[in-house]
Formats: sequence, structure tokens, C-alpha cells
Amino acid sequence: MTALNASFSSQSITMIYSSSSSHEIGSSSNTIVSINVAAQAPLKLTATNYRSWKLQFHTLIVGFDLMGFINGQKPCPSATIKVNDITVTNPARNIWTRQDQLLLNAILGSISPSIIQFIASTQTACDAWSALASTYAKPSRGHIMHLKGVLTNVIFLGTNAIS
Repeated sequence: MTALNASFSSQSITMIYSSSSSHEIGSSSNTIVSINVAAQAPLKLTATNYRSWKLQFHTLIVGFDLMGFINGQKPCPSATIKVNDITVTNPARNIWTRQDQLLLNAILGSISPSIIQFIASTQTACDAWSALASTYAKPSRGHIMHLKGVLTNVIFLGTNAIS
């Protein structure tokens, strides 16, 4: 394994190269991309900014050629493969899993703590992306959640002011 760190002003990218597999990750085979969310996706998802957050994250994922992990077009490889009629562990699965978990981590790092509950049970970046889309893609859903939060705060503050 070889790690290459590159810094571009306040943004940093870590790319890890593995010579143990021929499975292609992103645009470069054997490359795992780690995203510095604080520098590259500073806008955190809240109940009211899904469209802006999605645009920010989408352009980052497309730029790294990792959209297949998010939209399901790059599914997890099988756990084993046949080599000379012998079943062996598929090294591509390990690389895919590592990249997917780094993307899931980037998604988790780019959402506000109150939103994490909506994706806490997801196992892959694709599952998390889908859960967020189904929760927030409809403007009315995010708006309703925001209004519920505002009303809860108003009621809580009003109750405390009376007592």
C-alpha cells in the first residue's frame, strides 16, 4: 500500500493505492479516495437545506468518479472468486468495502447530528444516500420537519417563560 497526500489550498485528498487487486475503484484502478469533509463539503445537511447539500456532495462524488457507489451502479463484488478452479477470497470486495465505508463516513460527517438518526441503520453509502433522498428530496417533508422543530422550540420556550 502506498498513500499519496495532496494539498490544494485548504482542501486535502488522501488516495491509497493497492497493488493487490485488479478491481477498478473510481477512475483509477486500485485507488481508494478519502474525502476531507470539513474542507471539501463544509455545508452540513439540515432539515431545510437538502438541495444545496446534495449539490455540494454530488459534485464532489462525481469529481472523484465515485457516483457508482452512491447510485448503486457499482455494486459490492462477490465475497469469493474462482482462480484456476479454486475458490479464493475476492480482494476486490475488500477494496470496494473500504471505499464504500469511507464514502459513508463522508456522508455522516457532512450531516448535522439531528439528521444522523435517519441513516443510523444503513450499512452502505448507497443506502444512506437513498434514505436521505427519501426523507428530504420532497421539499414538503423537510419543511414539515423544520416547522415541527420550530414549533417544539416555541412551545418549549413558551412553557419555560410561563413557569
